Amino acid sequence: MKLKRVFVCFLALLVIFIGAMSMQANPTTDELVATVNGVDITVEEFFQALEEQGGAIVLERLIRNILMVQKQEELGIDVDEDLLEHQWVMILIQLGGEPGLKQFLEQTGLTEDLFREELRANHILTSIAKRLAYDKITDEEIEEYFNENRDSFFIEEQVEASHILVETEELANTILEALKNGESFEELSKEHSLDPVAGPKGGYLGFFSRGKMIVEFEEAAFNTAPGEYVLVETHLGWHIIHILEKIEARDAELSEVYDKIKDTLAEEQKMPTNELIMHLFEEADIQIHREGYVPTNN
Repeated sequence: MKLKRVFVCFLALLVIFIGAMSMQANPTTDELVATVNGVDITVEEFFQALEEQGGAIVLERLIRNILMVQKQEELGIDVDEDLLEHQWVMILIQLGGEPGLKQFLEQTGLTEDLFREELRANHILTSIAKRLAYDKITDEEIEEYFNENRDSFFIEEQVEASHILVETEELANTILEALKNGESFEELSKEHSLDPVAGPKGGYLGFFSRGKMIVEFEEAAFNTAPGEYVLVETHLGWHIIHILEKIEARDAELSEVYDKIKDTLAEEQKMPTNELIMHLFEEADIQIHREGYVPTNN
């Protein structure tokens, strides 16, 4: 149901965009739009009706777009193209893929470009709202949040490791001997490892906490000292594990989570989009030069 409400909002905005595009034309000719039982409707009449019925709304939307872009440039906000694409993919999934999108566009009379454009505008407005909130957050607020949520910032015990996965214990021992003789772990991993993800990358697994790995693998890793190798068998085969570093469990320092907390607070405190639009209108110098076109946000 939430997605449906989003689409309704998008639709209303997109219809306005369509009207705005139409009104950019020059309605000064007697070219006919339609003839009804011998009665002509001219381009001029058509655009006059558009103006009377939706002119103020379209002008308001055009002003909104200008204010939005100006504030975006003022704050130096870049559009996150990857995030936009991710949002688009999620919409496609919820619509049922390309067939669902096609059906939706046909039912609403929209184009994919217009749909994407309003998604982009919403992203920019959300980014502006978050930046404005971010800039107002104080160190006192961040420290208070940290003290109230200390448990959520607890740093668990972690191990940084690499591994080489092979089928037999014999080969595992052969590789282990080669490692002790100074051969490259990364090269041996690329040559022998059956791990399709870590193998080509030299066997590197990064940091992991307890509960993330196979039990036998985890116990061997957490019970081995940094710099050491250990052999262990799991249902996948034999692993030669190289322990690179260990992080002991401890409470986090404020400096370590400062940026994360500030980002969280900004997300919580950002203005809703409709309030942000009103704020942009209120702080702007807007002069309306056409009677009856005073935007409702002004």
